[in-house]
Amino acid sequence: MQGPHLAEIAANSRLGTTNLPAQRGDIVDAKGTVLATTIQTYDIAVNQRLILEAIWHETNEEGEIVQTKRGPGMVAEFLAPILGMDEAELGGKMVGNSTYVILAKDVEVATWRKIRNLRFRGIEWEAKTKRIYPAEETAASVIGFVTREGTGNGGIELSQEENLKGTDGKVTNEYSRYGQVLPSQFAELTEPINGKSVHLTLDIDLQHRIEDLVNETAKRNNAQAASVVITDLKTGNILVLADAYNQPIGTTPQASKVVQYAAEPGSVGKVFTMAAALEHNVITALTPVPAPDIFVAPNGERFKDAEPHGYQVLTAAGVLANSSNTGTVFIGSKISDQQRYEVMQRLGLGKPTEVGLPGESAGFLPPPDTWDGRQKYVNMFGQAYSVNQLQLVNAFATIGNGGTYLPLRLVDGYTLPDGSYEQVPYEQAQKALRPEVAAELMKMMETVSVSGSGQHFQVPGYRTALKTGTAEIFENGRYVGNSLNITGVVPAQDPQLAIAVHMYRPATNNYATVLLADLFKSVVTEAVRARNIPASDSQPQTYPVYAN
Repeated sequence: MQGPHLAEIAANSRLGTTNLPAQRGDIVDAKGTVLATTIQTYDIAVNQRLILEAIWHETNEEGEIVQTKRGPGMVAEFLAPILGMDEAELGGKMVGNSTYVILAKDVEVATWRKIRNLRFRGIEWEAKTKRIYPAEETAASVIGFVTREGTGNGGIELSQEENLKGTDGKVTNEYSRYGQVLPSQFAELTEPINGKSVHLTLDIDLQHRIEDLVNETAKRNNAQAASVVITDLKTGNILVLADAYNQPIGTTPQASKVVQYAAEPGSVGKVFTMAAALEHNVITALTPVPAPDIFVAPNGERFKDAEPHGYQVLTAAGVLANSSNTGTVFIGSKISDQQRYEVMQRLGLGKPTEVGLPGESAGFLPPPDTWDGRQKYVNMFGQAYSVNQLQLVNAFATIGNGGTYLPLRLVDGYTLPDGSYEQVPYEQAQKALRPEVAAELMKMMETVSVSGSGQHFQVPGYRTALKTGTAEIFENGRYVGNSLNITGVVPAQDPQLAIAVHMYRPATNNYATVLLADLFKSVVTEAVRARNIPASDSQPQTYPVYAN
């Protein structure tokens, strides 16, 4: 009566299911260079009981097979040079009463084959996979790493976990009492589905060269952090996202300060005030602007320029070139707080770029109804709000792109398990500024690079439009150092790249024009060379600095 039920129990007792792990997808750069991949490795182990029966046979002069050696000492003699281990130490691990002791982990396939071919009783192995990172520390804060459990931690490894990991398969077989696979109606196979390979927009060769430059500058100035971001402003693709002090990828997350940290932009923020004033037609680049040493606002707040000077009348372009705080406040006061705030929002400030890296800071852009009597003025020249470097570089990319805001892209697409390519669609562009406003701003920023604070780091043959900024950092009401920025577009006559160079809290509290000049020049030089951008064949287009 219980025959069918008992037969099922008996059959189940002979069934065994084995997991078939999916291959984790690779991470590659824009040219297909592998940044992260998975290789097959083996853990080599010993059964200390069975190793006693290990025997080595040789052929004597008569052609007879004879036993010459046996036991742990003999096995250690053969394995030590293969594993690169001390023979005595290896032999000691083989002595005992355990059935499983690890001798070596993550052994390469070629080494495992040599060991397998020796056919020693008591030597066992377990197939493993190992994640490797050929670029070592380059782009480490972008790539992330994989834990011992095989899951992503940090960077792209974490944010793209669902695409990279794939789906494991399984195989179920019926086995004899001696471990032989039996033909059976219960046999079942589910093939694993390997993970997708993630294609980044990064140029890893350029990234490597830029990281070397950033590290050298950060160490020379004993800075807490430094970074460079380079984007293709026609597509929004991030070509370089370089943090200083990256270490070779291991088991500790390395935060990308480009993405996760935000700071005041300093005088770079004056560009946004000019953008709002131009957008609302209250100035032109040649509008005369009074720029005294000290400006007293209607509410009694006082503002001064970084360096003392006599009373002067500048053009609006000259205010930007001379980085005048008082002139910027005069211009910013011509439009409402709400108008400036809306332009800043359209340029991407106050919201995360959502490039697909964990922990991105949205920065801090409070709405106008929360500004106090001083905030409403100081944010005209880059204080009382904060941005991360991705937001800053993309705001300048928008200006260089004729006023069109393109969302940044770090992931271009995926190679699927069947070998086909699936591109991540480009997000819809948005109009942030009128084209004529963007063109006017470009000419004003080129005036900065020729007649203002940027004239000391011109790259021969290439026209640049840029702005420098130095912001003071306060913690618990105490000044602790400076945050330095140079952000720009190159070449000015045909914008291709947007570049942001940043340094946080260098030991020498100096201006961006002093500490970042050489780095900016070197970055532009490397970038135009890597992208095959021809030299400018026209003279800079600038405005006069002083009003008639």
